[in-house]
Parts: sequence; C-alpha cells; structure tokens
Amino acid sequence: MNRIYSLLTALVLALALPAARAEVVNNYSFDFSGLSTKAHDFAPSGWGHIVGSYFSYDDWETYYVSYTQKTSGGVDDSPCLYVGSQNVGSGWDTQEVNDMLVTPQVSGTVTLAVKKYTATGSVKFYACTSSGSSFVKGDEITASYPDGVTELSTTDYTVLTITLTEPTYIGIRGNYVYVDNFTASQADVVQKREATLSSIKVTPSSKAVADADGNVTI
Repeated sequence: MNRIYSLLTALVLALALPAARAEVVNNYSFDFSGLSTKAHDFAPSGWGHIVGSYFSYDDWETYYVSYTQKTSGGVDDSPCLYVGSQNVGSGWDTQEVNDMLVTPQVSGTVTLAVKKYTATGSVKFYACTSSGSSFVKGDEITASYPDGVTELSTTDYTVLTITLTEPTYIGIRGNYVYVDNFTASQADVVQKREATLSSIKVTPSSKAVADADGNVTI
C-alpha cells in the first residue's frame, strides 16, 4: 500500500510541475505555419484564444468559427491561417460571435498581413486582459493602412500596423480572411514548461525532483 501511495504521490507531483515561463523576445514574429486547428481553443505557442460559440436549439449542436491551416496562399505563397465566418450556426438559426486569437503581450509597433477571402471579409483588433489562463476582450484597437490603401483586398495582402503606447495582449478577430506574418517590436512570450518521467523507482521516501529542463526522475 505504501508503494502504491508513493507512486501516486510522485505522479501527482510530476503532473503539477508544468509552469508558465516568460521570455522577452525582441523583433518577435510568427508566420502562422505548423498549426493544428482541430481543437476549438487551439492557439499558437505563447498565444491565447477567446472561443466564440453558438448553441442552436434547432438541431442541438454547438457551432464554432472555423480555422484552417493553409500550406500555401500566404505572403509569397507561404503557409498562412484562414479564418472563417464569425456568423455561426445552421440555416436561419445563426449568431454573430467574437472568436479571436490573442497574441502574447506585445509592445511598440505591431503588424499583420491580411487578405480577404470574400468581399465581406474583415479583421478587427481588441485590447485584451489576462484572467488566469484565459483572456477577456476589451476595447477595439484601430489599425492603420499603408499610404493610399483604405480597405482590405481579396487579391493582395495588406499589412496593417498598430502602434502601442503600453504592453498589450491583442485579440485578432478575423472574418473570412487569411492572416500571415505577425510581427511586434517586442513580445513577452509565456511558454508552458512540461515535465517528463524519465524513469520510475519506488521507495517509501521517494521525492519528485525536476532538473532545469523540467525532466523528472522518480
């Protein structure tokens, strides 16, 4: 019984080891490649996701905004991320939601390349606040267009620019758009540390000890 208890205690300690670790990155960039979008709350490493959804009582289904990792079609035909409609549901039973990816806390000049999928495509930006492991949408942030450009295009990418006066988590609310090449002068990127069980040896006084890389020998 003591051996079982010791093993369970060690496993619980190992599972409790992952912790947030922040890294300040100058000239931060993310190209929206290598993403798995199967989970509704997916997010790039170091990012967050405010999930918008609508439950239809007509067919008892919950609907979400569709995200698709594209292997091409980005700037210079690179990988990019497609964001579907924010109007989700079935048939006439639909509702507008506010689903958005949330960047790390960024500072200085921020840019994002955006291209519309349809004429009704759009993108909006919001200042978000961190609440534990989740985020809350705040006020809308105005992005500037390049000189001579007043709207997004369905044929070419437009680089939108935001100039921040203080560190901010930015919510990106896409609607029928492709997004690519996010950049920021500086980002405070929080990475989740993970523990690895490299071996198990049970004794009555076993203790879980992690090395600098988060590896655990039990």
